[in-house]
Amino acid sequence: MDGHRTHYSLPFVRYAVQNNILLFSYPGHSTHLLQPLDVVLFSPLQKAYGKAVHDHTRNTRRGVTKRLFWQFYKVAKKVAYTYVNIKAAWRATGIHPFNPDAVLVSLKAKHHNRLAAKHTSQPIAHTSPRSFLCYETHHKIRDVRRQVNTAVHFLESLSLGDNRTTASAVGVIRRLGRSAAVAITEAELEAYEKDTIKKRFGGKVGGRVTRQKLTSATVGDGKMLRQLEAAAQAKDDEKVEKERLRGLQGWGRARGRARGQGRGRPGLGGGVGGVGAHVRQQYRKHPKLR
Repeated sequence: MDGHRTHYSLPFVRYAVQNNILLFSYPGHSTHLLQPLDVVLFSPLQKAYGKAVHDHTRNTRRGVTKRLFWQFYKVAKKVAYTYVNIKAAWRATGIHPFNPDAVLVSLKAKHHNRLAAKHTSQPIAHTSPRSFLCYETHHKIRDVRRQVNTAVHFLESLSLGDNRTTASAVGVIRRLGRSAAVAITEAELEAYEKDTIKKRFGGKVGGRVTRQKLTSATVGDGKMLRQLEAAAQAKDDEKVEKERLRGLQGWGRARGRARGQGRGRPGLGGGVGGVGAHVRQQYRKHPKLR
């Protein structure tokens, strides 16, 4: 079994002990080599399920729901978990028939193939500079790196007298390659942002923009400024004069009412607490009312 702790619950372990079942767990990060499901069975299961989904989406133009998922999984399980595939999985992992060297032999074979491919790779043709010439503009970082490596190998293979010159040229080429990779990445990010904005705001029309005057300020010389200041001062003086006249009219009306009330009702015009006394007091404070 897989060595993850969630697979070993207490009821499960008790059941195994009561029924004389021995539990073995795989070492960490080794299920891709030792577990029969990972080694053999999951691959045909994935292919069968992918084929079912592909046929469904191609015929119906619709996605896969939870109900369809279980239907497709049942079909893929019948196709993948056959008697032949299960026996092949046990045999490939060396469980049955018992073969402790099955996994080790496969690992050695893979390691040997990697070493052979590394040492027997065909060298790049260095007959002429045309071997690394680029006749088209690359738009992918992978292609730029491949072109840079090709150019570097060509320069290193040349028998130049000064190794420092070759190293400088190699450094320049690698810096150019990194700059090109950065530029391509920025262009891809910009294109992705544009696509995102189009998908999010595509077909939407914003509000109508009205052109409004932001300011009424006038740019002029000193004479114009003095004229504007004089006009503003005159306007302020006119406002103060209107307020003064309005106050005078108010005091006049109050005085007239006080005199009329004093004549009609003598008691109000004589005492200190009467309206007439109040008006006379205000009249003495404001000489302009006299």
